[in-house]
Amino acid sequence: MPEQLFELASAGLLNAKALRHGLRLVGHLPGQRDWQRFLDRLLLVLGALLLVSGAFFFFAYNWDALHRFARLGLVEAAILVTVGLAHYLGLHKLSGKVALLVAALLVGALLAVFGQAYQTGADSYTLFLMWMLLIVGWVAVGTFAPLWLLLLALANVTLVLYWDQVWSQDYTLHFELLFLLNALALAVWEVARLRGFSWLQARWYARIVAVAALGWITMAVLTLIVEGAPTPAEMTSAEWAAVVLYGAFWVVVLFVYQRYIRDLFVLTGAAVSLIAVITMFVAQRTDLHPTLLPFVLGVLVIGQAALAVTWLLRVQRKWEEVGGL
Repeated sequence: MPEQLFELASAGLLNAKALRHGLRLVGHLPGQRDWQRFLDRLLLVLGALLLVSGAFFFFAYNWDALHRFARLGLVEAAILVTVGLAHYLGLHKLSGKVALLVAALLVGALLAVFGQAYQTGADSYTLFLMWMLLIVGWVAVGTFAPLWLLLLALANVTLVLYWDQVWSQDYTLHFELLFLLNALALAVWEVARLRGFSWLQARWYARIVAVAALGWITMAVLTLIVEGAPTPAEMTSAEWAAVVLYGAFWVVVLFVYQRYIRDLFVLTGAAVSLIAVITMFVAQRTDLHPTLLPFVLGVLVIGQAALAVTWLLRVQRKWEEVGGL
C-alpha cells in the first residue's frame, strides 16, 4: 500500500528512487501510458461537450435567420449523425458511449427548438420530463455512468420545476421528495457497483449522487429551522419526516461509508451538513445580541470543524491499520 511505502521511506529504509519505483508498481504513480489514456479521454469528453455547447449557441445566435424547418432539421440531423456514430464505433468503446451521450444532450436541444418554434405554451417541467423519457432507452443500453447521471439530473430538474410551477406548497416536503429520489438512486448505484458492474466503479459518480441526497435533506432541515413551527408540538408530519429522514440518513452514511465502502469524501460531506444544521439551529434559536452572535457562530463553526477533522483523521488511521486504504 502507498502508506506503507511512505512509512518505509520515512524510516530511511527506502531512498527516493526506490520509493518512486514502488509507488509506480502499486499503481499510485501514473506512467506514460496512463497519462496518454487520461489525455485521450479528457480531450474526447471536452470535445463532445464543446460540440454540444456550440450547437446550442449556434441556434441561439442564428435563430431569426433560420426557418423553423431548418432549425428542426439541423438538430435532427445532428442526432442521427451522433447515434449512427455511436452504432459505428460500438457501445463497448468510450468514443461510442460519448457519441450516445452527445445524442442524448441534443434531444434536449431538439425539444427546446420545437417549443420555441411552435410556442406550445407548455410548462418548463414538461420539456425536461419528455427529455428524460425519450432517452431512457439509450441510457439503459449505453452502460455509461454519465448517461445515468444525466437521467437523474433531468429527474431532479423535472421535480423542481413541477413543484415550482404546479404544486408550490410545502417546500419541506418538496426537499424530502428530492432527497428520496437521490437517496434511492445512491442505494441502487452502490449496490450495483458492489455487484460488479465495471462501468460504475469510479467513485466520483456515486459521490455526486451522495452530495445531491445530502444537499436536499439538509435543505429540508434548514428550511424547518428557519420557517418551521416554533415548538415540536406544533410541527407538521412533513416537518417531523424531515428530522427523521435526516437523522436516519446521517446514521446510515456514517455506518456504511465507515465500515463497508470507506469513502472519506462522503463522510466529509455528512460532517459539513451536520455543521450547517447545528450552526443554523444556534443562529435561529438563541437570543443573542446582534454584535455577539457572529462571534459565537464563528467560534462554533471553528470548534465543529476541528472536531470533524479530528474524527476524519481518526477514521483514516483506523482504515490504514487494517489495510483499508
